[in-house]
Amino acid sequence: MLKVIEVLAESDEGFDAAARAAVAQAAQSERNIKSVYIKEMNAQNAEGTHESSM
Repeated sequence: MLKVIEVLAESDEGFDAAARAAVAQAAQSERNIKSVYIKEMNAQNAEGTHESSM
């Protein structure tokens, strides 16, 4: 059986820290998380004027 959920997270430390935060958040209500698929990543500079997507 497969269950898919969507979790949004952010971090000032980078994409890796945001992914860890998302998994930690999901783990509060879901057990046995086997994999993570990152659909979209966005970044802004400190002034919030530049945004990029990966």
